[in-house]
Amino acid sequence: MRAAFIVDTKKIEIREIDTPKINDDQMLVKIEACGVCTSDMAGYLNSYSEDVKRRMPLPRRVGHEPAGTVVEVGKNVKEFKVGDRVTGIFGGGCFAEYEVCSPYDKSLRGHGTIVGKIPDGIPIEHAIGEPMMCLTSIARTTQPEFGDTIFQAGAGFMGLGVIASVASPLL
Repeated sequence: MRAAFIVDTKKIEIREIDTPKINDDQMLVKIEACGVCTSDMAGYLNSYSEDVKRRMPLPRRVGHEPAGTVVEVGKNVKEFKVGDRVTGIFGGGCFAEYEVCSPYDKSLRGHGTIVGKIPDGIPIEHAIGEPMMCLTSIARTTQPEFGDTIFQAGAGFMGLGVIASVASPLL
């Protein structure tokens, strides 16, 4: 499979690597979209702290906000099946064709994952994990009611998403 590696400051290479193998508690996801996080940009720009650079040396795979389709499940995975469309926060390495997902490991170390199914009718490219989880969390935490005034500083992707989320009757 192909995977993106940050190999130096502002330098990315696409490399051929083996498709990951899963264990009984994991699933393999065909990655169809992946968000670019601030931490991915920090890696690309080589602006991590010295401690992070030591713990995550180059070359390294990045990307942890994917959406994709389950193509294989371990025998202990009960909540997901082949063909499910999923999104979430994976341990990293999702700028690739496939990535392992461990739905029972919430540590986000290795293949640790926060994962959920994408509802029917939502295009997969609109379902990348991190932004939606942040927006849902903000809406549920603030719990504005009809008629409340809210202030959102910034009207970029996330700012507009916050406004839409707190206005949504679904959350």
